Amino acid sequence: MKHIPNTITLANLFCGCLSIVATFSGNIGAAGLLIFLAAIFDFLDGFSARLLNAYSELGKQLDSLADIVSFGVAPAMIAFRIMFARQADLPFDWLVYTAFVMVLFSALRLAKFNIDTRQTEHFIGMPTPANAMFWASLPLVLRDFTVKELTQLEVIMFHPLMIAGFCVLLASLLVLPIPMLSFKFKSIDFKSNWQQMVFIWIVLILYFIIGVSAIPLGILMYPLLAFTIRKRKQSI
Repeated sequence: MKHIPNTITLANLFCGCLSIVATFSGNIGAAGLLIFLAAIFDFLDGFSARLLNAYSELGKQLDSLADIVSFGVAPAMIAFRIMFARQADLPFDWLVYTAFVMVLFSALRLAKFNIDTRQTEHFIGMPTPANAMFWASLPLVLRDFTVKELTQLEVIMFHPLMIAGFCVLLASLLVLPIPMLSFKFKSIDFKSNWQQMVFIWIVLILYFIIGVSAIPLGILMYPLLAFTIRKRKQSI
């Protein structure tokens, strides 16, 4: 039973590898779905470890190694592929490599997380799965638009300069010392988790209104929510 969490972690890593292969093959839609599947396994390995009381130093290190692939390299490849497809629109060709800033900062964040004892009740900086789900959702957003709407969307949201800007912004949020909500529920008590539950309901409502676009919008709202809660606590 003690090996179940580590096996689930390896499933997370396998999905990350398949996502990278899918991006190389030109299927970024499948690459995005595989990152979401990796995120599910990432949630389940921690949940099963708590349920089975199967914590181990090996599992902790293995989880970070899997996350750097699934939530660092895999989403960076999606961002790189989107920018590379329209590299001619960039003022400098080397800007396509800003995608890999998130790999570097993901590695730094995961290393800091393993030695930081303060991140038990909340995260400090954006967690790597949140950043990864932003990039994983972009190919799915493309499927939700008509040709006319997509043309308008690509001009702004999917312009390679905008993508490069998001790479730098979200990578920076990974390492900035900003307290953020943890979605690792230790109970189902509403009073203890009301902030997380309210946020989830907001994203679900947005999903029914605007579709898959609610996911990247929700990820961008996540640090704003953390900032609002922090300012509120400081004013009390």
